Amino acid sequence: MSLCIQRASRQGSCFAAVGGGNHFGYAACFTEQAAEKGMLGLAIANGPKALPPTGGARALLGTNPLALSLPVGAGKPPITLDMATSAVARGKVTLAKKTGRPIPEGWGVDKDGNPTTDPEAVLSGGAMLPVGGPKGYALSLFIEVLCSCLTGADNGQTMGSFYDFSRTQNTGYCFAALNLGGVVDAPQWEERMSALLGSIQACPRRPGVDRILLPGQPERENWEKAKREGISLPPAVEEELKKLEEHYGVPLPAPLG
Repeated sequence: MSLCIQRASRQGSCFAAVGGGNHFGYAACFTEQAAEKGMLGLAIANGPKALPPTGGARALLGTNPLALSLPVGAGKPPITLDMATSAVARGKVTLAKKTGRPIPEGWGVDKDGNPTTDPEAVLSGGAMLPVGGPKGYALSLFIEVLCSCLTGADNGQTMGSFYDFSRTQNTGYCFAALNLGGVVDAPQWEERMSALLGSIQACPRRPGVDRILLPGQPERENWEKAKREGISLPPAVEEELKKLEEHYGVPLPAPLG
C-alpha cells in the first residue's frame, strides 16, 4: 500500500497484486493509510475455504474480505467499509465456540448443508454462509479470481491454514490507491462529502434509534474507547494468551487500573 500511495501521488492511481502472502490482519489498516493521503484506498484478499457457492453444501471459497476507505476532510476520520463476504467474520463463530454460546441462524450450516446455531458444527466440516446470499457468493468469487488467478497465489481450496506456521499460507491480495486530487479539488471534495454525509446522518430515525452512523464509525468509536478503558477479554481468550505467554516467555501486559 505504501508503494501504491507513492505511485498514485505521481501518476494518479496504482494497483498492486501480491502472491505468497499470509494473514495480514484487518484490511482497513491499509486502506485508511491511503485515505489519510487524500486517496481512495482498496484492499481485497482471499482466505481458506469457508463458504459454499449458492446452492452448494461444501465450502470452496474463503470469507474473502473487502475494504474501502475514503477521506472526508482535514482532521476528520475517513469513512471505511471493511467486511467479510460471509454473513459475519469467521472469528465471531470461533469466539462463540470458545465461550460456549450458540450463533444466530443464518451465520452457517453443518456438514450436510443444514442451518445450525452450533458453532462447532460450522467449524467442523460445515460452512459459513455468504452475506446477502448470491450477492455475497459473487463478491467472494470475484475476489478469489483476482487474488489467486491474477497473483498466482493459492485459492481457498489449496492454501494453507491460518494456524499452520510450518509453511507459507500463500494467500493473495490486491491493494489500490486512487488520488482523488487528480479528479476533483480538495475543497470541492470536502464540501460535497460534508453535504452528502450530513444529509445521511440527518435522516429521520426509526423508533429506538439514537443516531445514524457512518461506515467504520462504530469500529473507530470502539477503538477510541479501548484506548481509554482497555479491552474486555472472554476467559477462554485470556487463557489462550496465558498459554502463549508461558510458551514464548513474553509477559502479558498488566490489566488497566
